[in-house]
Amino acid sequence: MAREAETAAGQRNMKRVYEITRELSGKSRNPNPPVRDKDGNMITGDDQQRKRWAEHFKESLNRPPPMIQADIPPPEQALDINIAPPSKTEISKAIKSLKSGKTAGPDGIPPEAIKTDTYIN
Repeated sequence: MAREAETAAGQRNMKRVYEITRELSGKSRNPNPPVRDKDGNMITGDDQQRKRWAEHFKESLNRPPPMIQADIPPPEQALDINIAPPSKTEISKAIKSLKSGKTAGPDGIPPEAIKTDTYIN
């Protein structure tokens, strides 16, 4: 495992290095920490935990709008914001700054595919 960690570190695969370190240290993470119901009792079943989380978020997020609306004054001075379309240089710079190994966006295109497109760069 130490050799594997060295290889991963040489390849700058820090995620794998941390996984191996965690495994060697004996510290484990519980992917499903215990959840409590409204009465404070522990819920252990996955289905029951999911139902409790759904109930929690339904209560937390589905609230009626406030009775008194906030009184937000208009800005004292207008901000100078550039609303022109981005230049080719700005787009190229943004693409080069993309991190590899991330999930594809809503378009389904992974960052590696965008970064290797020679037409854009």
